[in-house]
Amino acid sequence: MQTVIDLMTIYPMTVAPDTPLEVVWEMMEREDVRQLPVVERERLVGIITERDVRTVLRSDLFEIGSAEMVMTENPITVTPNLPLYRAAEMLRAYKFGALPVVDEGRLVGIISVSDFLEEALHHSVEDARV
Repeated sequence: MQTVIDLMTIYPMTVAPDTPLEVVWEMMEREDVRQLPVVERERLVGIITERDVRTVLRSDLFEIGSAEMVMTENPITVTPNLPLYRAAEMLRAYKFGALPVVDEGRLVGIISVSDFLEEALHHSVEDARV
């Protein structure tokens, strides 16, 4: 049975709680990601999404704010050994774009809807070749 570790992005890009929102937005655009884990002293403290930043994009908060001001604190997480189907169920049920992957309190990855779509596409292409 496949588990989260088989599909997750290992050691994803992260931001600190005090990262300015302008920097967060630039990172998201440059790296084409929709969510960034927020880490402090190697511990996951939140997650900030593209939607979080967009809600303040045209306000004063965008210019003076930081990740911690708009992030979701203590996000729902999964472990590397969780079966993939359970992670998929969680993404669907909560309507999340991604889930941080934590092992012994430390962020070790992130698994996203895009990861599942890429996997499905990969298998579809393989099946079409047969």
